[in-house]
Amino acid sequence: MKKGLVFLSIMITALMYNGCGDQGGTAAGTDQYVLESFAGDVKISHDAGKTWENALADMKLAENDVIRTGAKSYVDIVMPDRGIFRVSYDSEITLKKLSGGTENISVKKGKVAINVINKLNEKETFKVETESSVALVRGTEFVVEVTPADTTVAVKDGTVNMVENIEISVTDPALKMEIESALQVPVNSMEQAKLSKESSVKMEIALNTAIKDAKNKEDVLSAVQDVRKEYEVKKTPADEAMLNTDFAEINSDKKMKKYKEMSVSAKDKKALEDLGKGVGMGKTGDKVGDKSTTIEEDIKNKEVEKVMDKAAENSGMGKDGKKVIKDKVGDSPTSIQEDIQKDEVGGVMDKAKQNAGKKTTEPAPTDSGAKKPGSKGKNMLNDLGE
Repeated sequence: MKKGLVFLSIMITALMYNGCGDQGGTAAGTDQYVLESFAGDVKISHDAGKTWENALADMKLAENDVIRTGAKSYVDIVMPDRGIFRVSYDSEITLKKLSGGTENISVKKGKVAINVINKLNEKETFKVETESSVALVRGTEFVVEVTPADTTVAVKDGTVNMVENIEISVTDPALKMEIESALQVPVNSMEQAKLSKESSVKMEIALNTAIKDAKNKEDVLSAVQDVRKEYEVKKTPADEAMLNTDFAEINSDKKMKKYKEMSVSAKDKKALEDLGKGVGMGKTGDKVGDKSTTIEEDIKNKEVEKVMDKAAENSGMGKDGKKVIKDKVGDSPTSIQEDIQKDEVGGVMDKAKQNAGKKTTEPAPTDSGAKKPGSKGKNMLNDLGE
């Protein structure tokens, strides 16, 4: 068995929750989290616990940062384009990995309540490591609580597949994956399950002994099933009142609004780049309009809508380009879906570019092999038409 750290690995394919809409597979793994708010004694370490500083609202958190809470304390952390979680009192966690499609949070002690709002695609994983077990999660809301002896996972909504984190003595990666899958125990909404370190050690010995004695793959998988039955994971009803309390503030309108504000920049940046090329604005990924501002400032100042309006006016679409684009594109009495299919978006953008005359920033680089803006119209409208 792995010594020192037995981890709870959480892989999530979560459906959108709490009225935020489907964000899609955007921003797989962000480079930073944001400390949204806190109460009481909350410390942050940027050097693996060697030195500590007091928490600050809106503090940026990076890989390997350590968060520690004292008695009667908590901290809420936003994962842009992913979700939000609360670290409860007397807890300590490490943000082990926040990029490359993998997000990995290590919980040394205490309790963490996590709401994954934005769904993951098949290439993304979200892990929570603890000192007692492993879980594979499909769902949005769950609580992980760690004691020196065990880990408990309680699911408010969705499914968590728990499994012991043990060393499996096989060299074939495909077979090892089958074994790990066969050992998983599903924990559904309003259920909880507990895995102890002591039980995991015993199971590891029993499993590897059985695998060693097996003659072929079929015998191995049969042995795995027998060991799973012998070391059955007990599931019990979750404390609904406690879970509701854990998520009451996390899922509040105020927190969801803050999450959306912190999560919009990456999505809008891509949409702005597409839109800017269509109206001859140039490198809108850096800024929008002719002011010396950042992309984040431009988004807050509604520069996106101003660009849409300008494009609409230059193409004869009317004053409120955003509203018109949401309803329909072009002069024909067609629906927005039909307009997208007919590439009316591309036509409008081309016309806007021709009528714009002067450029608001540097000219966009030409690429004869690039697709017309209309080919990206559906994504642009999804991002900017709300």
